[in-house]
Amino acid sequence: MPEINVTLLLGILYGLGAAFFQASSYFFSRRFLIHCHASSSSLFAVAHFQMGVVALVALPLFLHNPLPSFSHYGLQLTLTVCFYLTGQRVLFLALKNTDSSVVAPLLGLKIPLLGLIAVVFFNESLPPLAWVSLGMGAAAAFLVSPPAGRPQIKGLLLILLACGAYSGADTFIPRLVERLQPASEHPVFLGVSLTYSVCGAVGLAAALYQKTFRIAEVQKYALPYSFCWLVGITCLFGTFSTVGVIFGNMLQAFRGLISVGLAAIILKLGIEQIERRSNRKTFLLRLAGATLMTVAIVTYYLTKLRAELP
Repeated sequence: MPEINVTLLLGILYGLGAAFFQASSYFFSRRFLIHCHASSSSLFAVAHFQMGVVALVALPLFLHNPLPSFSHYGLQLTLTVCFYLTGQRVLFLALKNTDSSVVAPLLGLKIPLLGLIAVVFFNESLPPLAWVSLGMGAAAAFLVSPPAGRPQIKGLLLILLACGAYSGADTFIPRLVERLQPASEHPVFLGVSLTYSVCGAVGLAAALYQKTFRIAEVQKYALPYSFCWLVGITCLFGTFSTVGVIFGNMLQAFRGLISVGLAAIILKLGIEQIERRSNRKTFLLRLAGATLMTVAIVTYYLTKLRAELP
């Protein structure tokens, strides 16, 4: 019987967990924005305050040794927080007017975006198969766009901006975890706790400024989103740190397919407020687009991984 690679198995479970809980969080964010009739900035503030409280309480549980000096990990923490918060703020703006089953697959556009940036600004050469995957990603975007294949330009630009910001955070997450290893037996969870403690402080300041901090309905509808996102991001930290950013992004690519499946379940249950009912043709186009985007992402990263091998 072949020996099971526990680290690989754990990384796969982390990656699929990140995909599922992040896809779920997009629906809860839509639910908040529609039912509360609140702005995306309110969700941004209150949700990060809620997650920050949990992270701050959990912090001592994962701190087994004194933290290294701030200069050792401060830059990685600051950049992770800044890139993440930028991506999250922009994503909420996109979700205000776009179905979650559209947004989640379109987040895969960060792959062709990163590829084009590498070619244009860093003079990198891409193998032919990588170019094919970039074309597949662009085609997938048109399949999952609103009816008649006319993407809403504003929403598409917001998603592209969010993709760029998330890519920056993805770069610094494993570096932050690596720098925190001397302080914890579980540096992944320590990294999540530190990151979201800082995000919580930002959320608290924003909530107090907006005067939404004590509105019970806002707190209530933000809570399911906060739970799903915090669990998802913990899994994301875990997969990046166990199997690396490349394989982790392949696993995370399944959130597009998961979001389309969740949309079908939500509509089947008759909950049409958070996901607009679409005809069979539109559903099949979104499913095909999400599938194509997943294949494009996996193909791109497999090509990239092969190119890096000696």
